[in-house]
Amino acid sequence: GAPAPGPRPSPRVLPGPAVVMTGRGAGPTVAAVFADVVRRPRHHLVARWNWKAALTSAVWRGLVFFAATGGSGLEAARAALAVEFAYRAASTGGFAALAQAFRRATPTWAAGLVVAAAIPAAAHALQFGAHRLAGTAGLDLGMAASVAFTAVSSAFTLFAMRRGAFIVGDADRQPFRRDLAALPWLAAGFVAAAAAGAWRCVVYAGAVTSPWCWNPRAGPRPEGRRRTPRAPAGRDARPDQA
Repeated sequence: GAPAPGPRPSPRVLPGPAVVMTGRGAGPTVAAVFADVVRRPRHHLVARWNWKAALTSAVWRGLVFFAATGGSGLEAARAALAVEFAYRAASTGGFAALAQAFRRATPTWAAGLVVAAAIPAAAHALQFGAHRLAGTAGLDLGMAASVAFTAVSSAFTLFAMRRGAFIVGDADRQPFRRDLAALPWLAAGFVAAAAAGAWRCVVYAGAVTSPWCWNPRAGPRPEGRRRTPRAPAGRDARPDQA
């Protein structure tokens, strides 16, 4: 008779972080990464506090608030810059550490939602409170500019981290100067990937044939383009397919 089936292989585990891997060649699931962050916050938020992101975000976002509040006077713009720089220097390292934890999570679209929507929502809520307490002038315009900046920067951060840039604490990290040197190539790749994704959405708009441009009302998320099945061969073929 047929041999008895062997035991099912156990899930693989990432070296270091205790995150369960699911599927052949797949990364950790979003739920598994989230559970690991809750279980080991010190490892993810303290040991991997991302000083690279904290520094760059504090500088760039400080300038965004300085420009947005410039119409209220130089002193108001300086105050807004100081508040934003202090807030981002203190908080962005932790938020970027969370983004780094999800950089290999699957499915990629769900990890993208966490990094580009959930984490920034929490960051902007705290940001609004900090500027409100400080009495920042022109806060509405500054927040609008910051949210618009986040829409692009969060997606770019995840894109760069998946390629080993701006990483802290992991084995594939590299010196900060190399991260900065790679920025032009990363930016070009990010723009190309965004354009390719937009093109796929135009080509497959409203269809259930692309995992990158998916219509939830059309059915389950696909794994790729649907192919027309071949007609069965031999005596089992239907008369109209023979």
